[in-house]
Amino acid sequence: MVFACIITPVFDPCLPALKLLRQDLLRQDHLPKCEEPCQCFQQILISNGSSPDIKKWVKSLKDPKFVYDEISYENIYYLKGKRKLVDTSKLLVSLRKRRNHGLNTYQADRYFFWDADLKILKDDFLAEIYKLHSNAEMIIAKVKYIHNTLLPKYPIDRAGKIDLSNYSISAAVARKYQFSICFNPIIGMTEDYRLYSRIRRHETVFHSNSIFAKKDGYALYQRLSTI
Repeated sequence: MVFACIITPVFDPCLPALKLLRQDLLRQDHLPKCEEPCQCFQQILISNGSSPDIKKWVKSLKDPKFVYDEISYENIYYLKGKRKLVDTSKLLVSLRKRRNHGLNTYQADRYFFWDADLKILKDDFLAEIYKLHSNAEMIIAKVKYIHNTLLPKYPIDRAGKIDLSNYSISAAVARKYQFSICFNPIIGMTEDYRLYSRIRRHETVFHSNSIFAKKDGYALYQRLSTI
């Protein structure tokens, strides 16, 4: 059984960052003694259509801990004159569909939502979460952000105060709560707070003091949302 399923939406330009994140993850590959055989983690790299460079790289690794997958391509662009621009709402829906695909396809005890440019700061973070796993359906840990500020920001009462990378959820929660694939401009862009707020009403939540990662720590590519 896999303990941590790390779901990472990808596209080819993020490959240099992915290679660094892989090195971080390999340093996590240990858990306290398990009662049954248990693989520490599996990272699922999910593309919108094909990302041939990443697919080739994952195949070359020959390591079952790293899996390339893709959903059917959906156009996320629009034309403005002769310029091809990203439709942010379509991009966000694509990201949500890919995360749902990961939740529904890959079996694990716990699920994490890490972008390709996340930099892991604690080599024993997954081991730490393993010890807490049975105590809470959602575990929230701290992430460094711009100018070394921290997320989440308390009280977590609105969008912008928590990031998807802050939390992990149990398999039971993953089956009950999915990412919304309908974009509502009234609610806004982010799903980070909305999913958190839905889960916290009904499930046990544990807040860890660990600062485990730096958001955008491997910012080696331009996100589609900023193009």
